[in-house]
Amino acid sequence: MAFTFALPLLYAVLFPTVLLPLRFPFRVYILSLIVPICGTILYIVVAAIEGQRAKTTFEQTLADCRTNTGDYTRYLSWEWPLFTSIAALCAYVSCIGAVFSNARYNRSLFVLRCALNDQLDALIEERDVKRYRQNLEQNRDLYRV
Repeated sequence: MAFTFALPLLYAVLFPTVLLPLRFPFRVYILSLIVPICGTILYIVVAAIEGQRAKTTFEQTLADCRTNTGDYTRYLSWEWPLFTSIAALCAYVSCIGAVFSNARYNRSLFVLRCALNDQLDALIEERDVKRYRQNLEQNRDLYRV
């Protein structure tokens, strides 16, 4: 059961972190995570069902052999899907949060860039006007003589 469900779940949990270096916009990132989120939920549900079925089969086999179940049933209990769900939730939420904060940061940088470009244009225009006035005054002074 570990290789059947653990490796695909590992891929599903790591998928959002693989998409982070691609620097998708927030909307595109969310759209690209819809299929992996559904797949992760499906894998966790199937793993829980299979784990419960394996636990029941294991307990029936031990009951038939009249042997004590011991600690082996704890590996086949509800804990594995719960912990996997928590890990997947943490991975997805942290990656979505990182992309959202990066999008906010990029928007604020864009606003600052626009404001600085407007200020630069105003300063260049003011410089040109001052240079024009200075040239006019020099020409007046030269023609007065």
